[in-house]
Amino acid sequence: GYMTINQLNFEAKKKDQATEYKLAKPATIDFFNQNEVGSIGILAGDYNEIELKLALKRQITGNVFAISGEYTDESGRKAPIEFNYNEDLTLNIEAEDITVNTSENYTGLLTLEFNKLLSGVTSADLKSALPNAAGKIIISSTSNTDLFNKMKSSFTSLAKAQFKK
Repeated sequence: GYMTINQLNFEAKKKDQATEYKLAKPATIDFFNQNEVGSIGILAGDYNEIELKLALKRQITGNVFAISGEYTDESGRKAPIEFNYNEDLTLNIEAEDITVNTSENYTGLLTLEFNKLLSGVTSADLKSALPNAAGKIIISSTSNTDLFNKMKSSFTSLAKAQFKK
């Protein structure tokens, strides 16, 4: 699976100042390999809020988000399955009350909870999905659209951020 981020905005706020960072070139993140998007230097201090905003923009070719795997129904029958998302989307992730000191490095981890994609989906929904000619179940805005819309409604709750020393 992968996600293409077109723009990343980072903002750290404390009482009288804000630190901002923008990455305005596309970066593709492979979900199954650790990726570093960039490095940001901020002053030591107590921050009341750190916000990360990821902008995904519709692609001319390909998708902004795609993940594939294997679906096994209750009888044990297996089928390849793929979820493709190619629409504009902004993900906002916030953390509060972070203390930063100059003697340590911090890592911001973006965690994607893929199980949330299926939070509104039943086994009957998956069982009724129509495979393509090759036997693959494609879930997208043009294929298995009812299922796509259910998964799309859970999409914004997919990401969370952590900041670790």
